[in-house]
Amino acid sequence: MNKKIAKLCVVMALTFLLASCSTLRYFNLIPTVNVTSLKMSSLDLDGMNFTLSYRVDNPYPVDLTLAELDLDVLYFDDLLLKVDSVDPFEIRAQRTSKHTLNFKIPYDKILSFTKSVRGKTMVNCTLNGAAYIDYSSYASFMNKIDSKLPILYTFSVPIMKPSFSVSNFKFTPPSLMNLNAGISFDLSVTENASAAWECEIKNCSLKDGDNNLIALKTDGNATISSSNKSVRVTAELNPVSAAGFIAKLIKKEGSNPVFVADSEFVFINSSYNYAVPLSYSKEIPLTEFVSAN
Repeated sequence: MNKKIAKLCVVMALTFLLASCSTLRYFNLIPTVNVTSLKMSSLDLDGMNFTLSYRVDNPYPVDLTLAELDLDVLYFDDLLLKVDSVDPFEIRAQRTSKHTLNFKIPYDKILSFTKSVRGKTMVNCTLNGAAYIDYSSYASFMNKIDSKLPILYTFSVPIMKPSFSVSNFKFTPPSLMNLNAGISFDLSVTENASAAWECEIKNCSLKDGDNNLIALKTDGNATISSSNKSVRVTAELNPVSAAGFIAKLIKKEGSNPVFVADSEFVFINSSYNYAVPLSYSKEIPLTEFVSAN
């Protein structure tokens, strides 16, 4: 009952004081949606993941419901993808509500639309759409208020598509001079693009097929860039703790190991000049590990 009375009071007050939606806007009594930030949250081998942060301001003395968020990601007039959220949420009376929305832009989409672009490392895209307020539970006067809250936001997107590869495998069996075995291989990153970037390998390991982790380290510099596109990855294998894996490498029999790497990309001289995580994994056939002379 109290909630119904509150709704009736706010409708009567607005009817008495304000004659039209334009008057409401003049007195800043229309809910608004504002983008507060858009960050690249992570990368994967398919695309760039973004997190959109936005706030909704409700100036009314009653709670409202944001029913839907409907956005297009555009490159000029071309649609890259649609970003929709249909999970309604409540905006408390005379409060600001903060929210996030995640979406992914596939590398191939960017590359297909920008294949004729020359000399650019980034392109501008636009978020264009609206949020919709549900006034259906209020009196007819409130229903005349435009439920559409426009959203327009421009952001930059790197022109790139990273590709990881592993190659040049070596296996050094145990010997009388050195009881430890050793493995090494090259980890490379290439990109089909023009964006300036650096990739730092943070952690890498091998899962030997028996759920055992073998820690790997980079031989020297752990940063890969357009001028240094690979690093050498190495590991010493203890003849006791890694006896089973060493036997697999010698016999070339058993389940294949899986290489796992956690990296961080930085897009130099851009708004994404911060660490953006990317994880990579690859099964490596045992036969790839050639015994060193």
